[in-house]
Amino acid sequence: MTDNELNLTATYIIALASEANAQEKIKLLLTSLLASYQQEGFFHEQKNKQKAVSVQLRFTQQEISKMASTFKKEFIANGLCAHVIKRKSGKKTVCYEIRYRSNGYDISASSTDLNIAKSKFLAKTTSKEIDKYRTGKYKLPENLFRAVFEEWYQYKKGTICDKEHKRFQVNFYSLPKELQNKPIKTAYCLRHTFATICQQYIRPDIVDIWMGDSTTRLVGRVYTHFPDKFMREQMNLVEFPIL
Repeated sequence: MTDNELNLTATYIIALASEANAQEKIKLLLTSLLASYQQEGFFHEQKNKQKAVSVQLRFTQQEISKMASTFKKEFIANGLCAHVIKRKSGKKTVCYEIRYRSNGYDISASSTDLNIAKSKFLAKTTSKEIDKYRTGKYKLPENLFRAVFEEWYQYKKGTICDKEHKRFQVNFYSLPKELQNKPIKTAYCLRHTFATICQQYIRPDIVDIWMGDSTTRLVGRVYTHFPDKFMREQMNLVEFPIL
């Protein structure tokens, strides 16, 4: 309370002292003043507790050297960044919480010292610990440049020397993140589009033949042979939209 508030309260008490039931009236006045002061203090405290600052925290290549290789790829692709939240944890202390919630992982670590929080966070990303913080299997969209590279990278494993194989990975992940996550058109996308449109007009087993897939039925696999004229007629039934 300020000096003016105290002086005003004292004046009220002196005035009430000369009235009937002075003790009860003074008691009621003080009770209401205390309740009001405690409520203001409570809301002020809650307001201070809610104040928090969130920024991106960037790690160095040296700091992430002990990360699990699968997680490290995702972390590098996301710019080597996690979120750090700074909030008050006492009258004179603050708490730092580092969070990473992306690509099927949920990792957090906190401390009153930022360097200690970073150490705790990095300890959770090692090969022995990282699986504890998976929230589900994450699968890249098939049309992303990064997804196409990962599929090709796994296919080439064992077909070229390990050093060369690793070099392809390093070169790819040195590309800008925007390029890695750029949607691209692939031959597989066109194949899927072709099959989808054709099956709107003709029988699925004919589409399977055009796609180069052998039908699972014995009759279709051994005894069915369509003449070229018939196939041309079927193809003429299909209408491809002009995009």
